[in-house]
Amino acid sequence: MAFEDETTTITQKPCIRKSMSFEGEQHKIEHNGSRKKFSAYISMLWPDQKLMYDFYDVMNSNNTINHLENLKKYVMKIRWKRLILIWDNASFHISRMVNDYVKAQKDWLTMIHFPRRFLCPCCNRH
Repeated sequence: MAFEDETTTITQKPCIRKSMSFEGEQHKIEHNGSRKKFSAYISMLWPDQKLMYDFYDVMNSNNTINHLENLKKYVMKIRWKRLILIWDNASFHISRMVNDYVKAQKDWLTMIHFPRRFLCPCCNRH
């Protein structure tokens, strides 16, 4: 099982103090530092308690599929029969291109989409 989310607010600075991690762990991203912004796809894999990162200049359908391909390589390497991936309804998650890719991966991948705005209750205000 994996939970996937992404962020677009990462800037390359000498130290990133917070990141998605399992309880009791802190993962740091080492780099030379700059003000250039980049996006990260981050998947938390359970029960392995492993984080998989993929970094891109933008988040789009092509990069989403690349991240899924990297997850597939990991699933095949450790010989899982199936991965259940839970993610939100970001436009690049539900695009026609990604949906067509996911349909072709039914032998190893099951997708679960959270309802819209599920993880951000403050966004449900009227």
